[in-house]
Amino acid sequence: MKIDKLLGLRNTTTTERLKPGELEIGVNVDLDDTGHVARRSGQTTRVVGASHSLWSRDELCFFVQDKVLYRLGADAVSKTQVVALQSNNPVSFARLGERVFFANGVDQGVITGVQARAWGVAPPVSQPVATPDAGNLPAGVYQYALVFMRADGHESGTGLAGTVTLPATGGIRFSNIESSTNPAVTGKMLYVSTPGGEVLYRAATIPAGATSYTYSNGAADFNAALRTQFRVPPPAGKFVVEWRGHLLVAAGNTVWYSFPYEPEHFDLGGRFWQFQRDIRMIVGVDAGVFISTDTETVFLAGASPENVKPRPAQPFSAIEGTAVLCRASMFSDETSADAQAVVWVSQRGVCVGMPDGSITNLTEQQYTFPAAPRGAGVVREKDGIVQYLGVLQGAV
Repeated sequence: MKIDKLLGLRNTTTTERLKPGELEIGVNVDLDDTGHVARRSGQTTRVVGASHSLWSRDELCFFVQDKVLYRLGADAVSKTQVVALQSNNPVSFARLGERVFFANGVDQGVITGVQARAWGVAPPVSQPVATPDAGNLPAGVYQYALVFMRADGHESGTGLAGTVTLPATGGIRFSNIESSTNPAVTGKMLYVSTPGGEVLYRAATIPAGATSYTYSNGAADFNAALRTQFRVPPPAGKFVVEWRGHLLVAAGNTVWYSFPYEPEHFDLGGRFWQFQRDIRMIVGVDAGVFISTDTETVFLAGASPENVKPRPAQPFSAIEGTAVLCRASMFSDETSADAQAVVWVSQRGVCVGMPDGSITNLTEQQYTFPAAPRGAGVVREKDGIVQYLGVLQGAV
């Protein structure tokens, strides 16, 4: 029998029913669109040791070895320790500007260069004690609140404001002012309302270690309003995704989204999406966000997290860890050069999610995959061939 063209792998039928050119197995070979087969290139070990969670964007590349997060050098050989982790869980990364945010369900943080710090600043547990003192404030009822400040100007959130009543003209004495345990905090800010007012304004900036302060001015310097009330850092999510200037953090069956271009401020009580089952994949593209749970894959269409609408779900789940962003032009000539698509392994085959939210299963009729709790994937371009390479962990 003469075979002019190889048709690729197929396991959706028995061996004796394979068509000429269909392969039952292929080891270390590449197959192009013309049916030509060639031996796959070999590999070279660059960094010795068991590693996981390899991630890169542009010049940045990070990975984990032995519960330590490293940055890979430009020579693709050297490594620099960034931070020791408490957990060896797979790490999810997202880049926004010059910062890289990471989380693994236990650990989380922000990387700049090779330095890691806490993701956000936890708000004060309680407000200071306030009592009347001498000063020039008119008599009345005042609200007040404390926030912590980092050296870069980032302000923490704060809880429900306290109140103090001045029976006559005077000032406000603040005592028992809480200090932050975050070493990056370099100062504190006290916000105070006008008498009977609902908006709080910055009244004073004090040292990080100060525990008391008296405000005695007449409120003429009330210019900057409090913006961060009830905001907090995110929970330690399993997945982190950047989408349209927001960071999306997923844990369990919930996705929380940050304020726009404020990736360290979240409102856990109001800015979230919730699903019936645990989340296995979350990836953002132009027109919305693909989310897969234990039982289905859905596309949330919209231009911002506040106004997304779910489209009809696909009745199968993605295999966790296999999703990869790539150029949409690999799959369609009608997309813009910078539009992104996402490829993943599902329970029914390799799927492509396009920038408009459409999903195409590339392999369902040709090749099925075993069940697996987790995997990894990469898109590879070499010698004019575009490939998605997927690896499944503990496949059964």
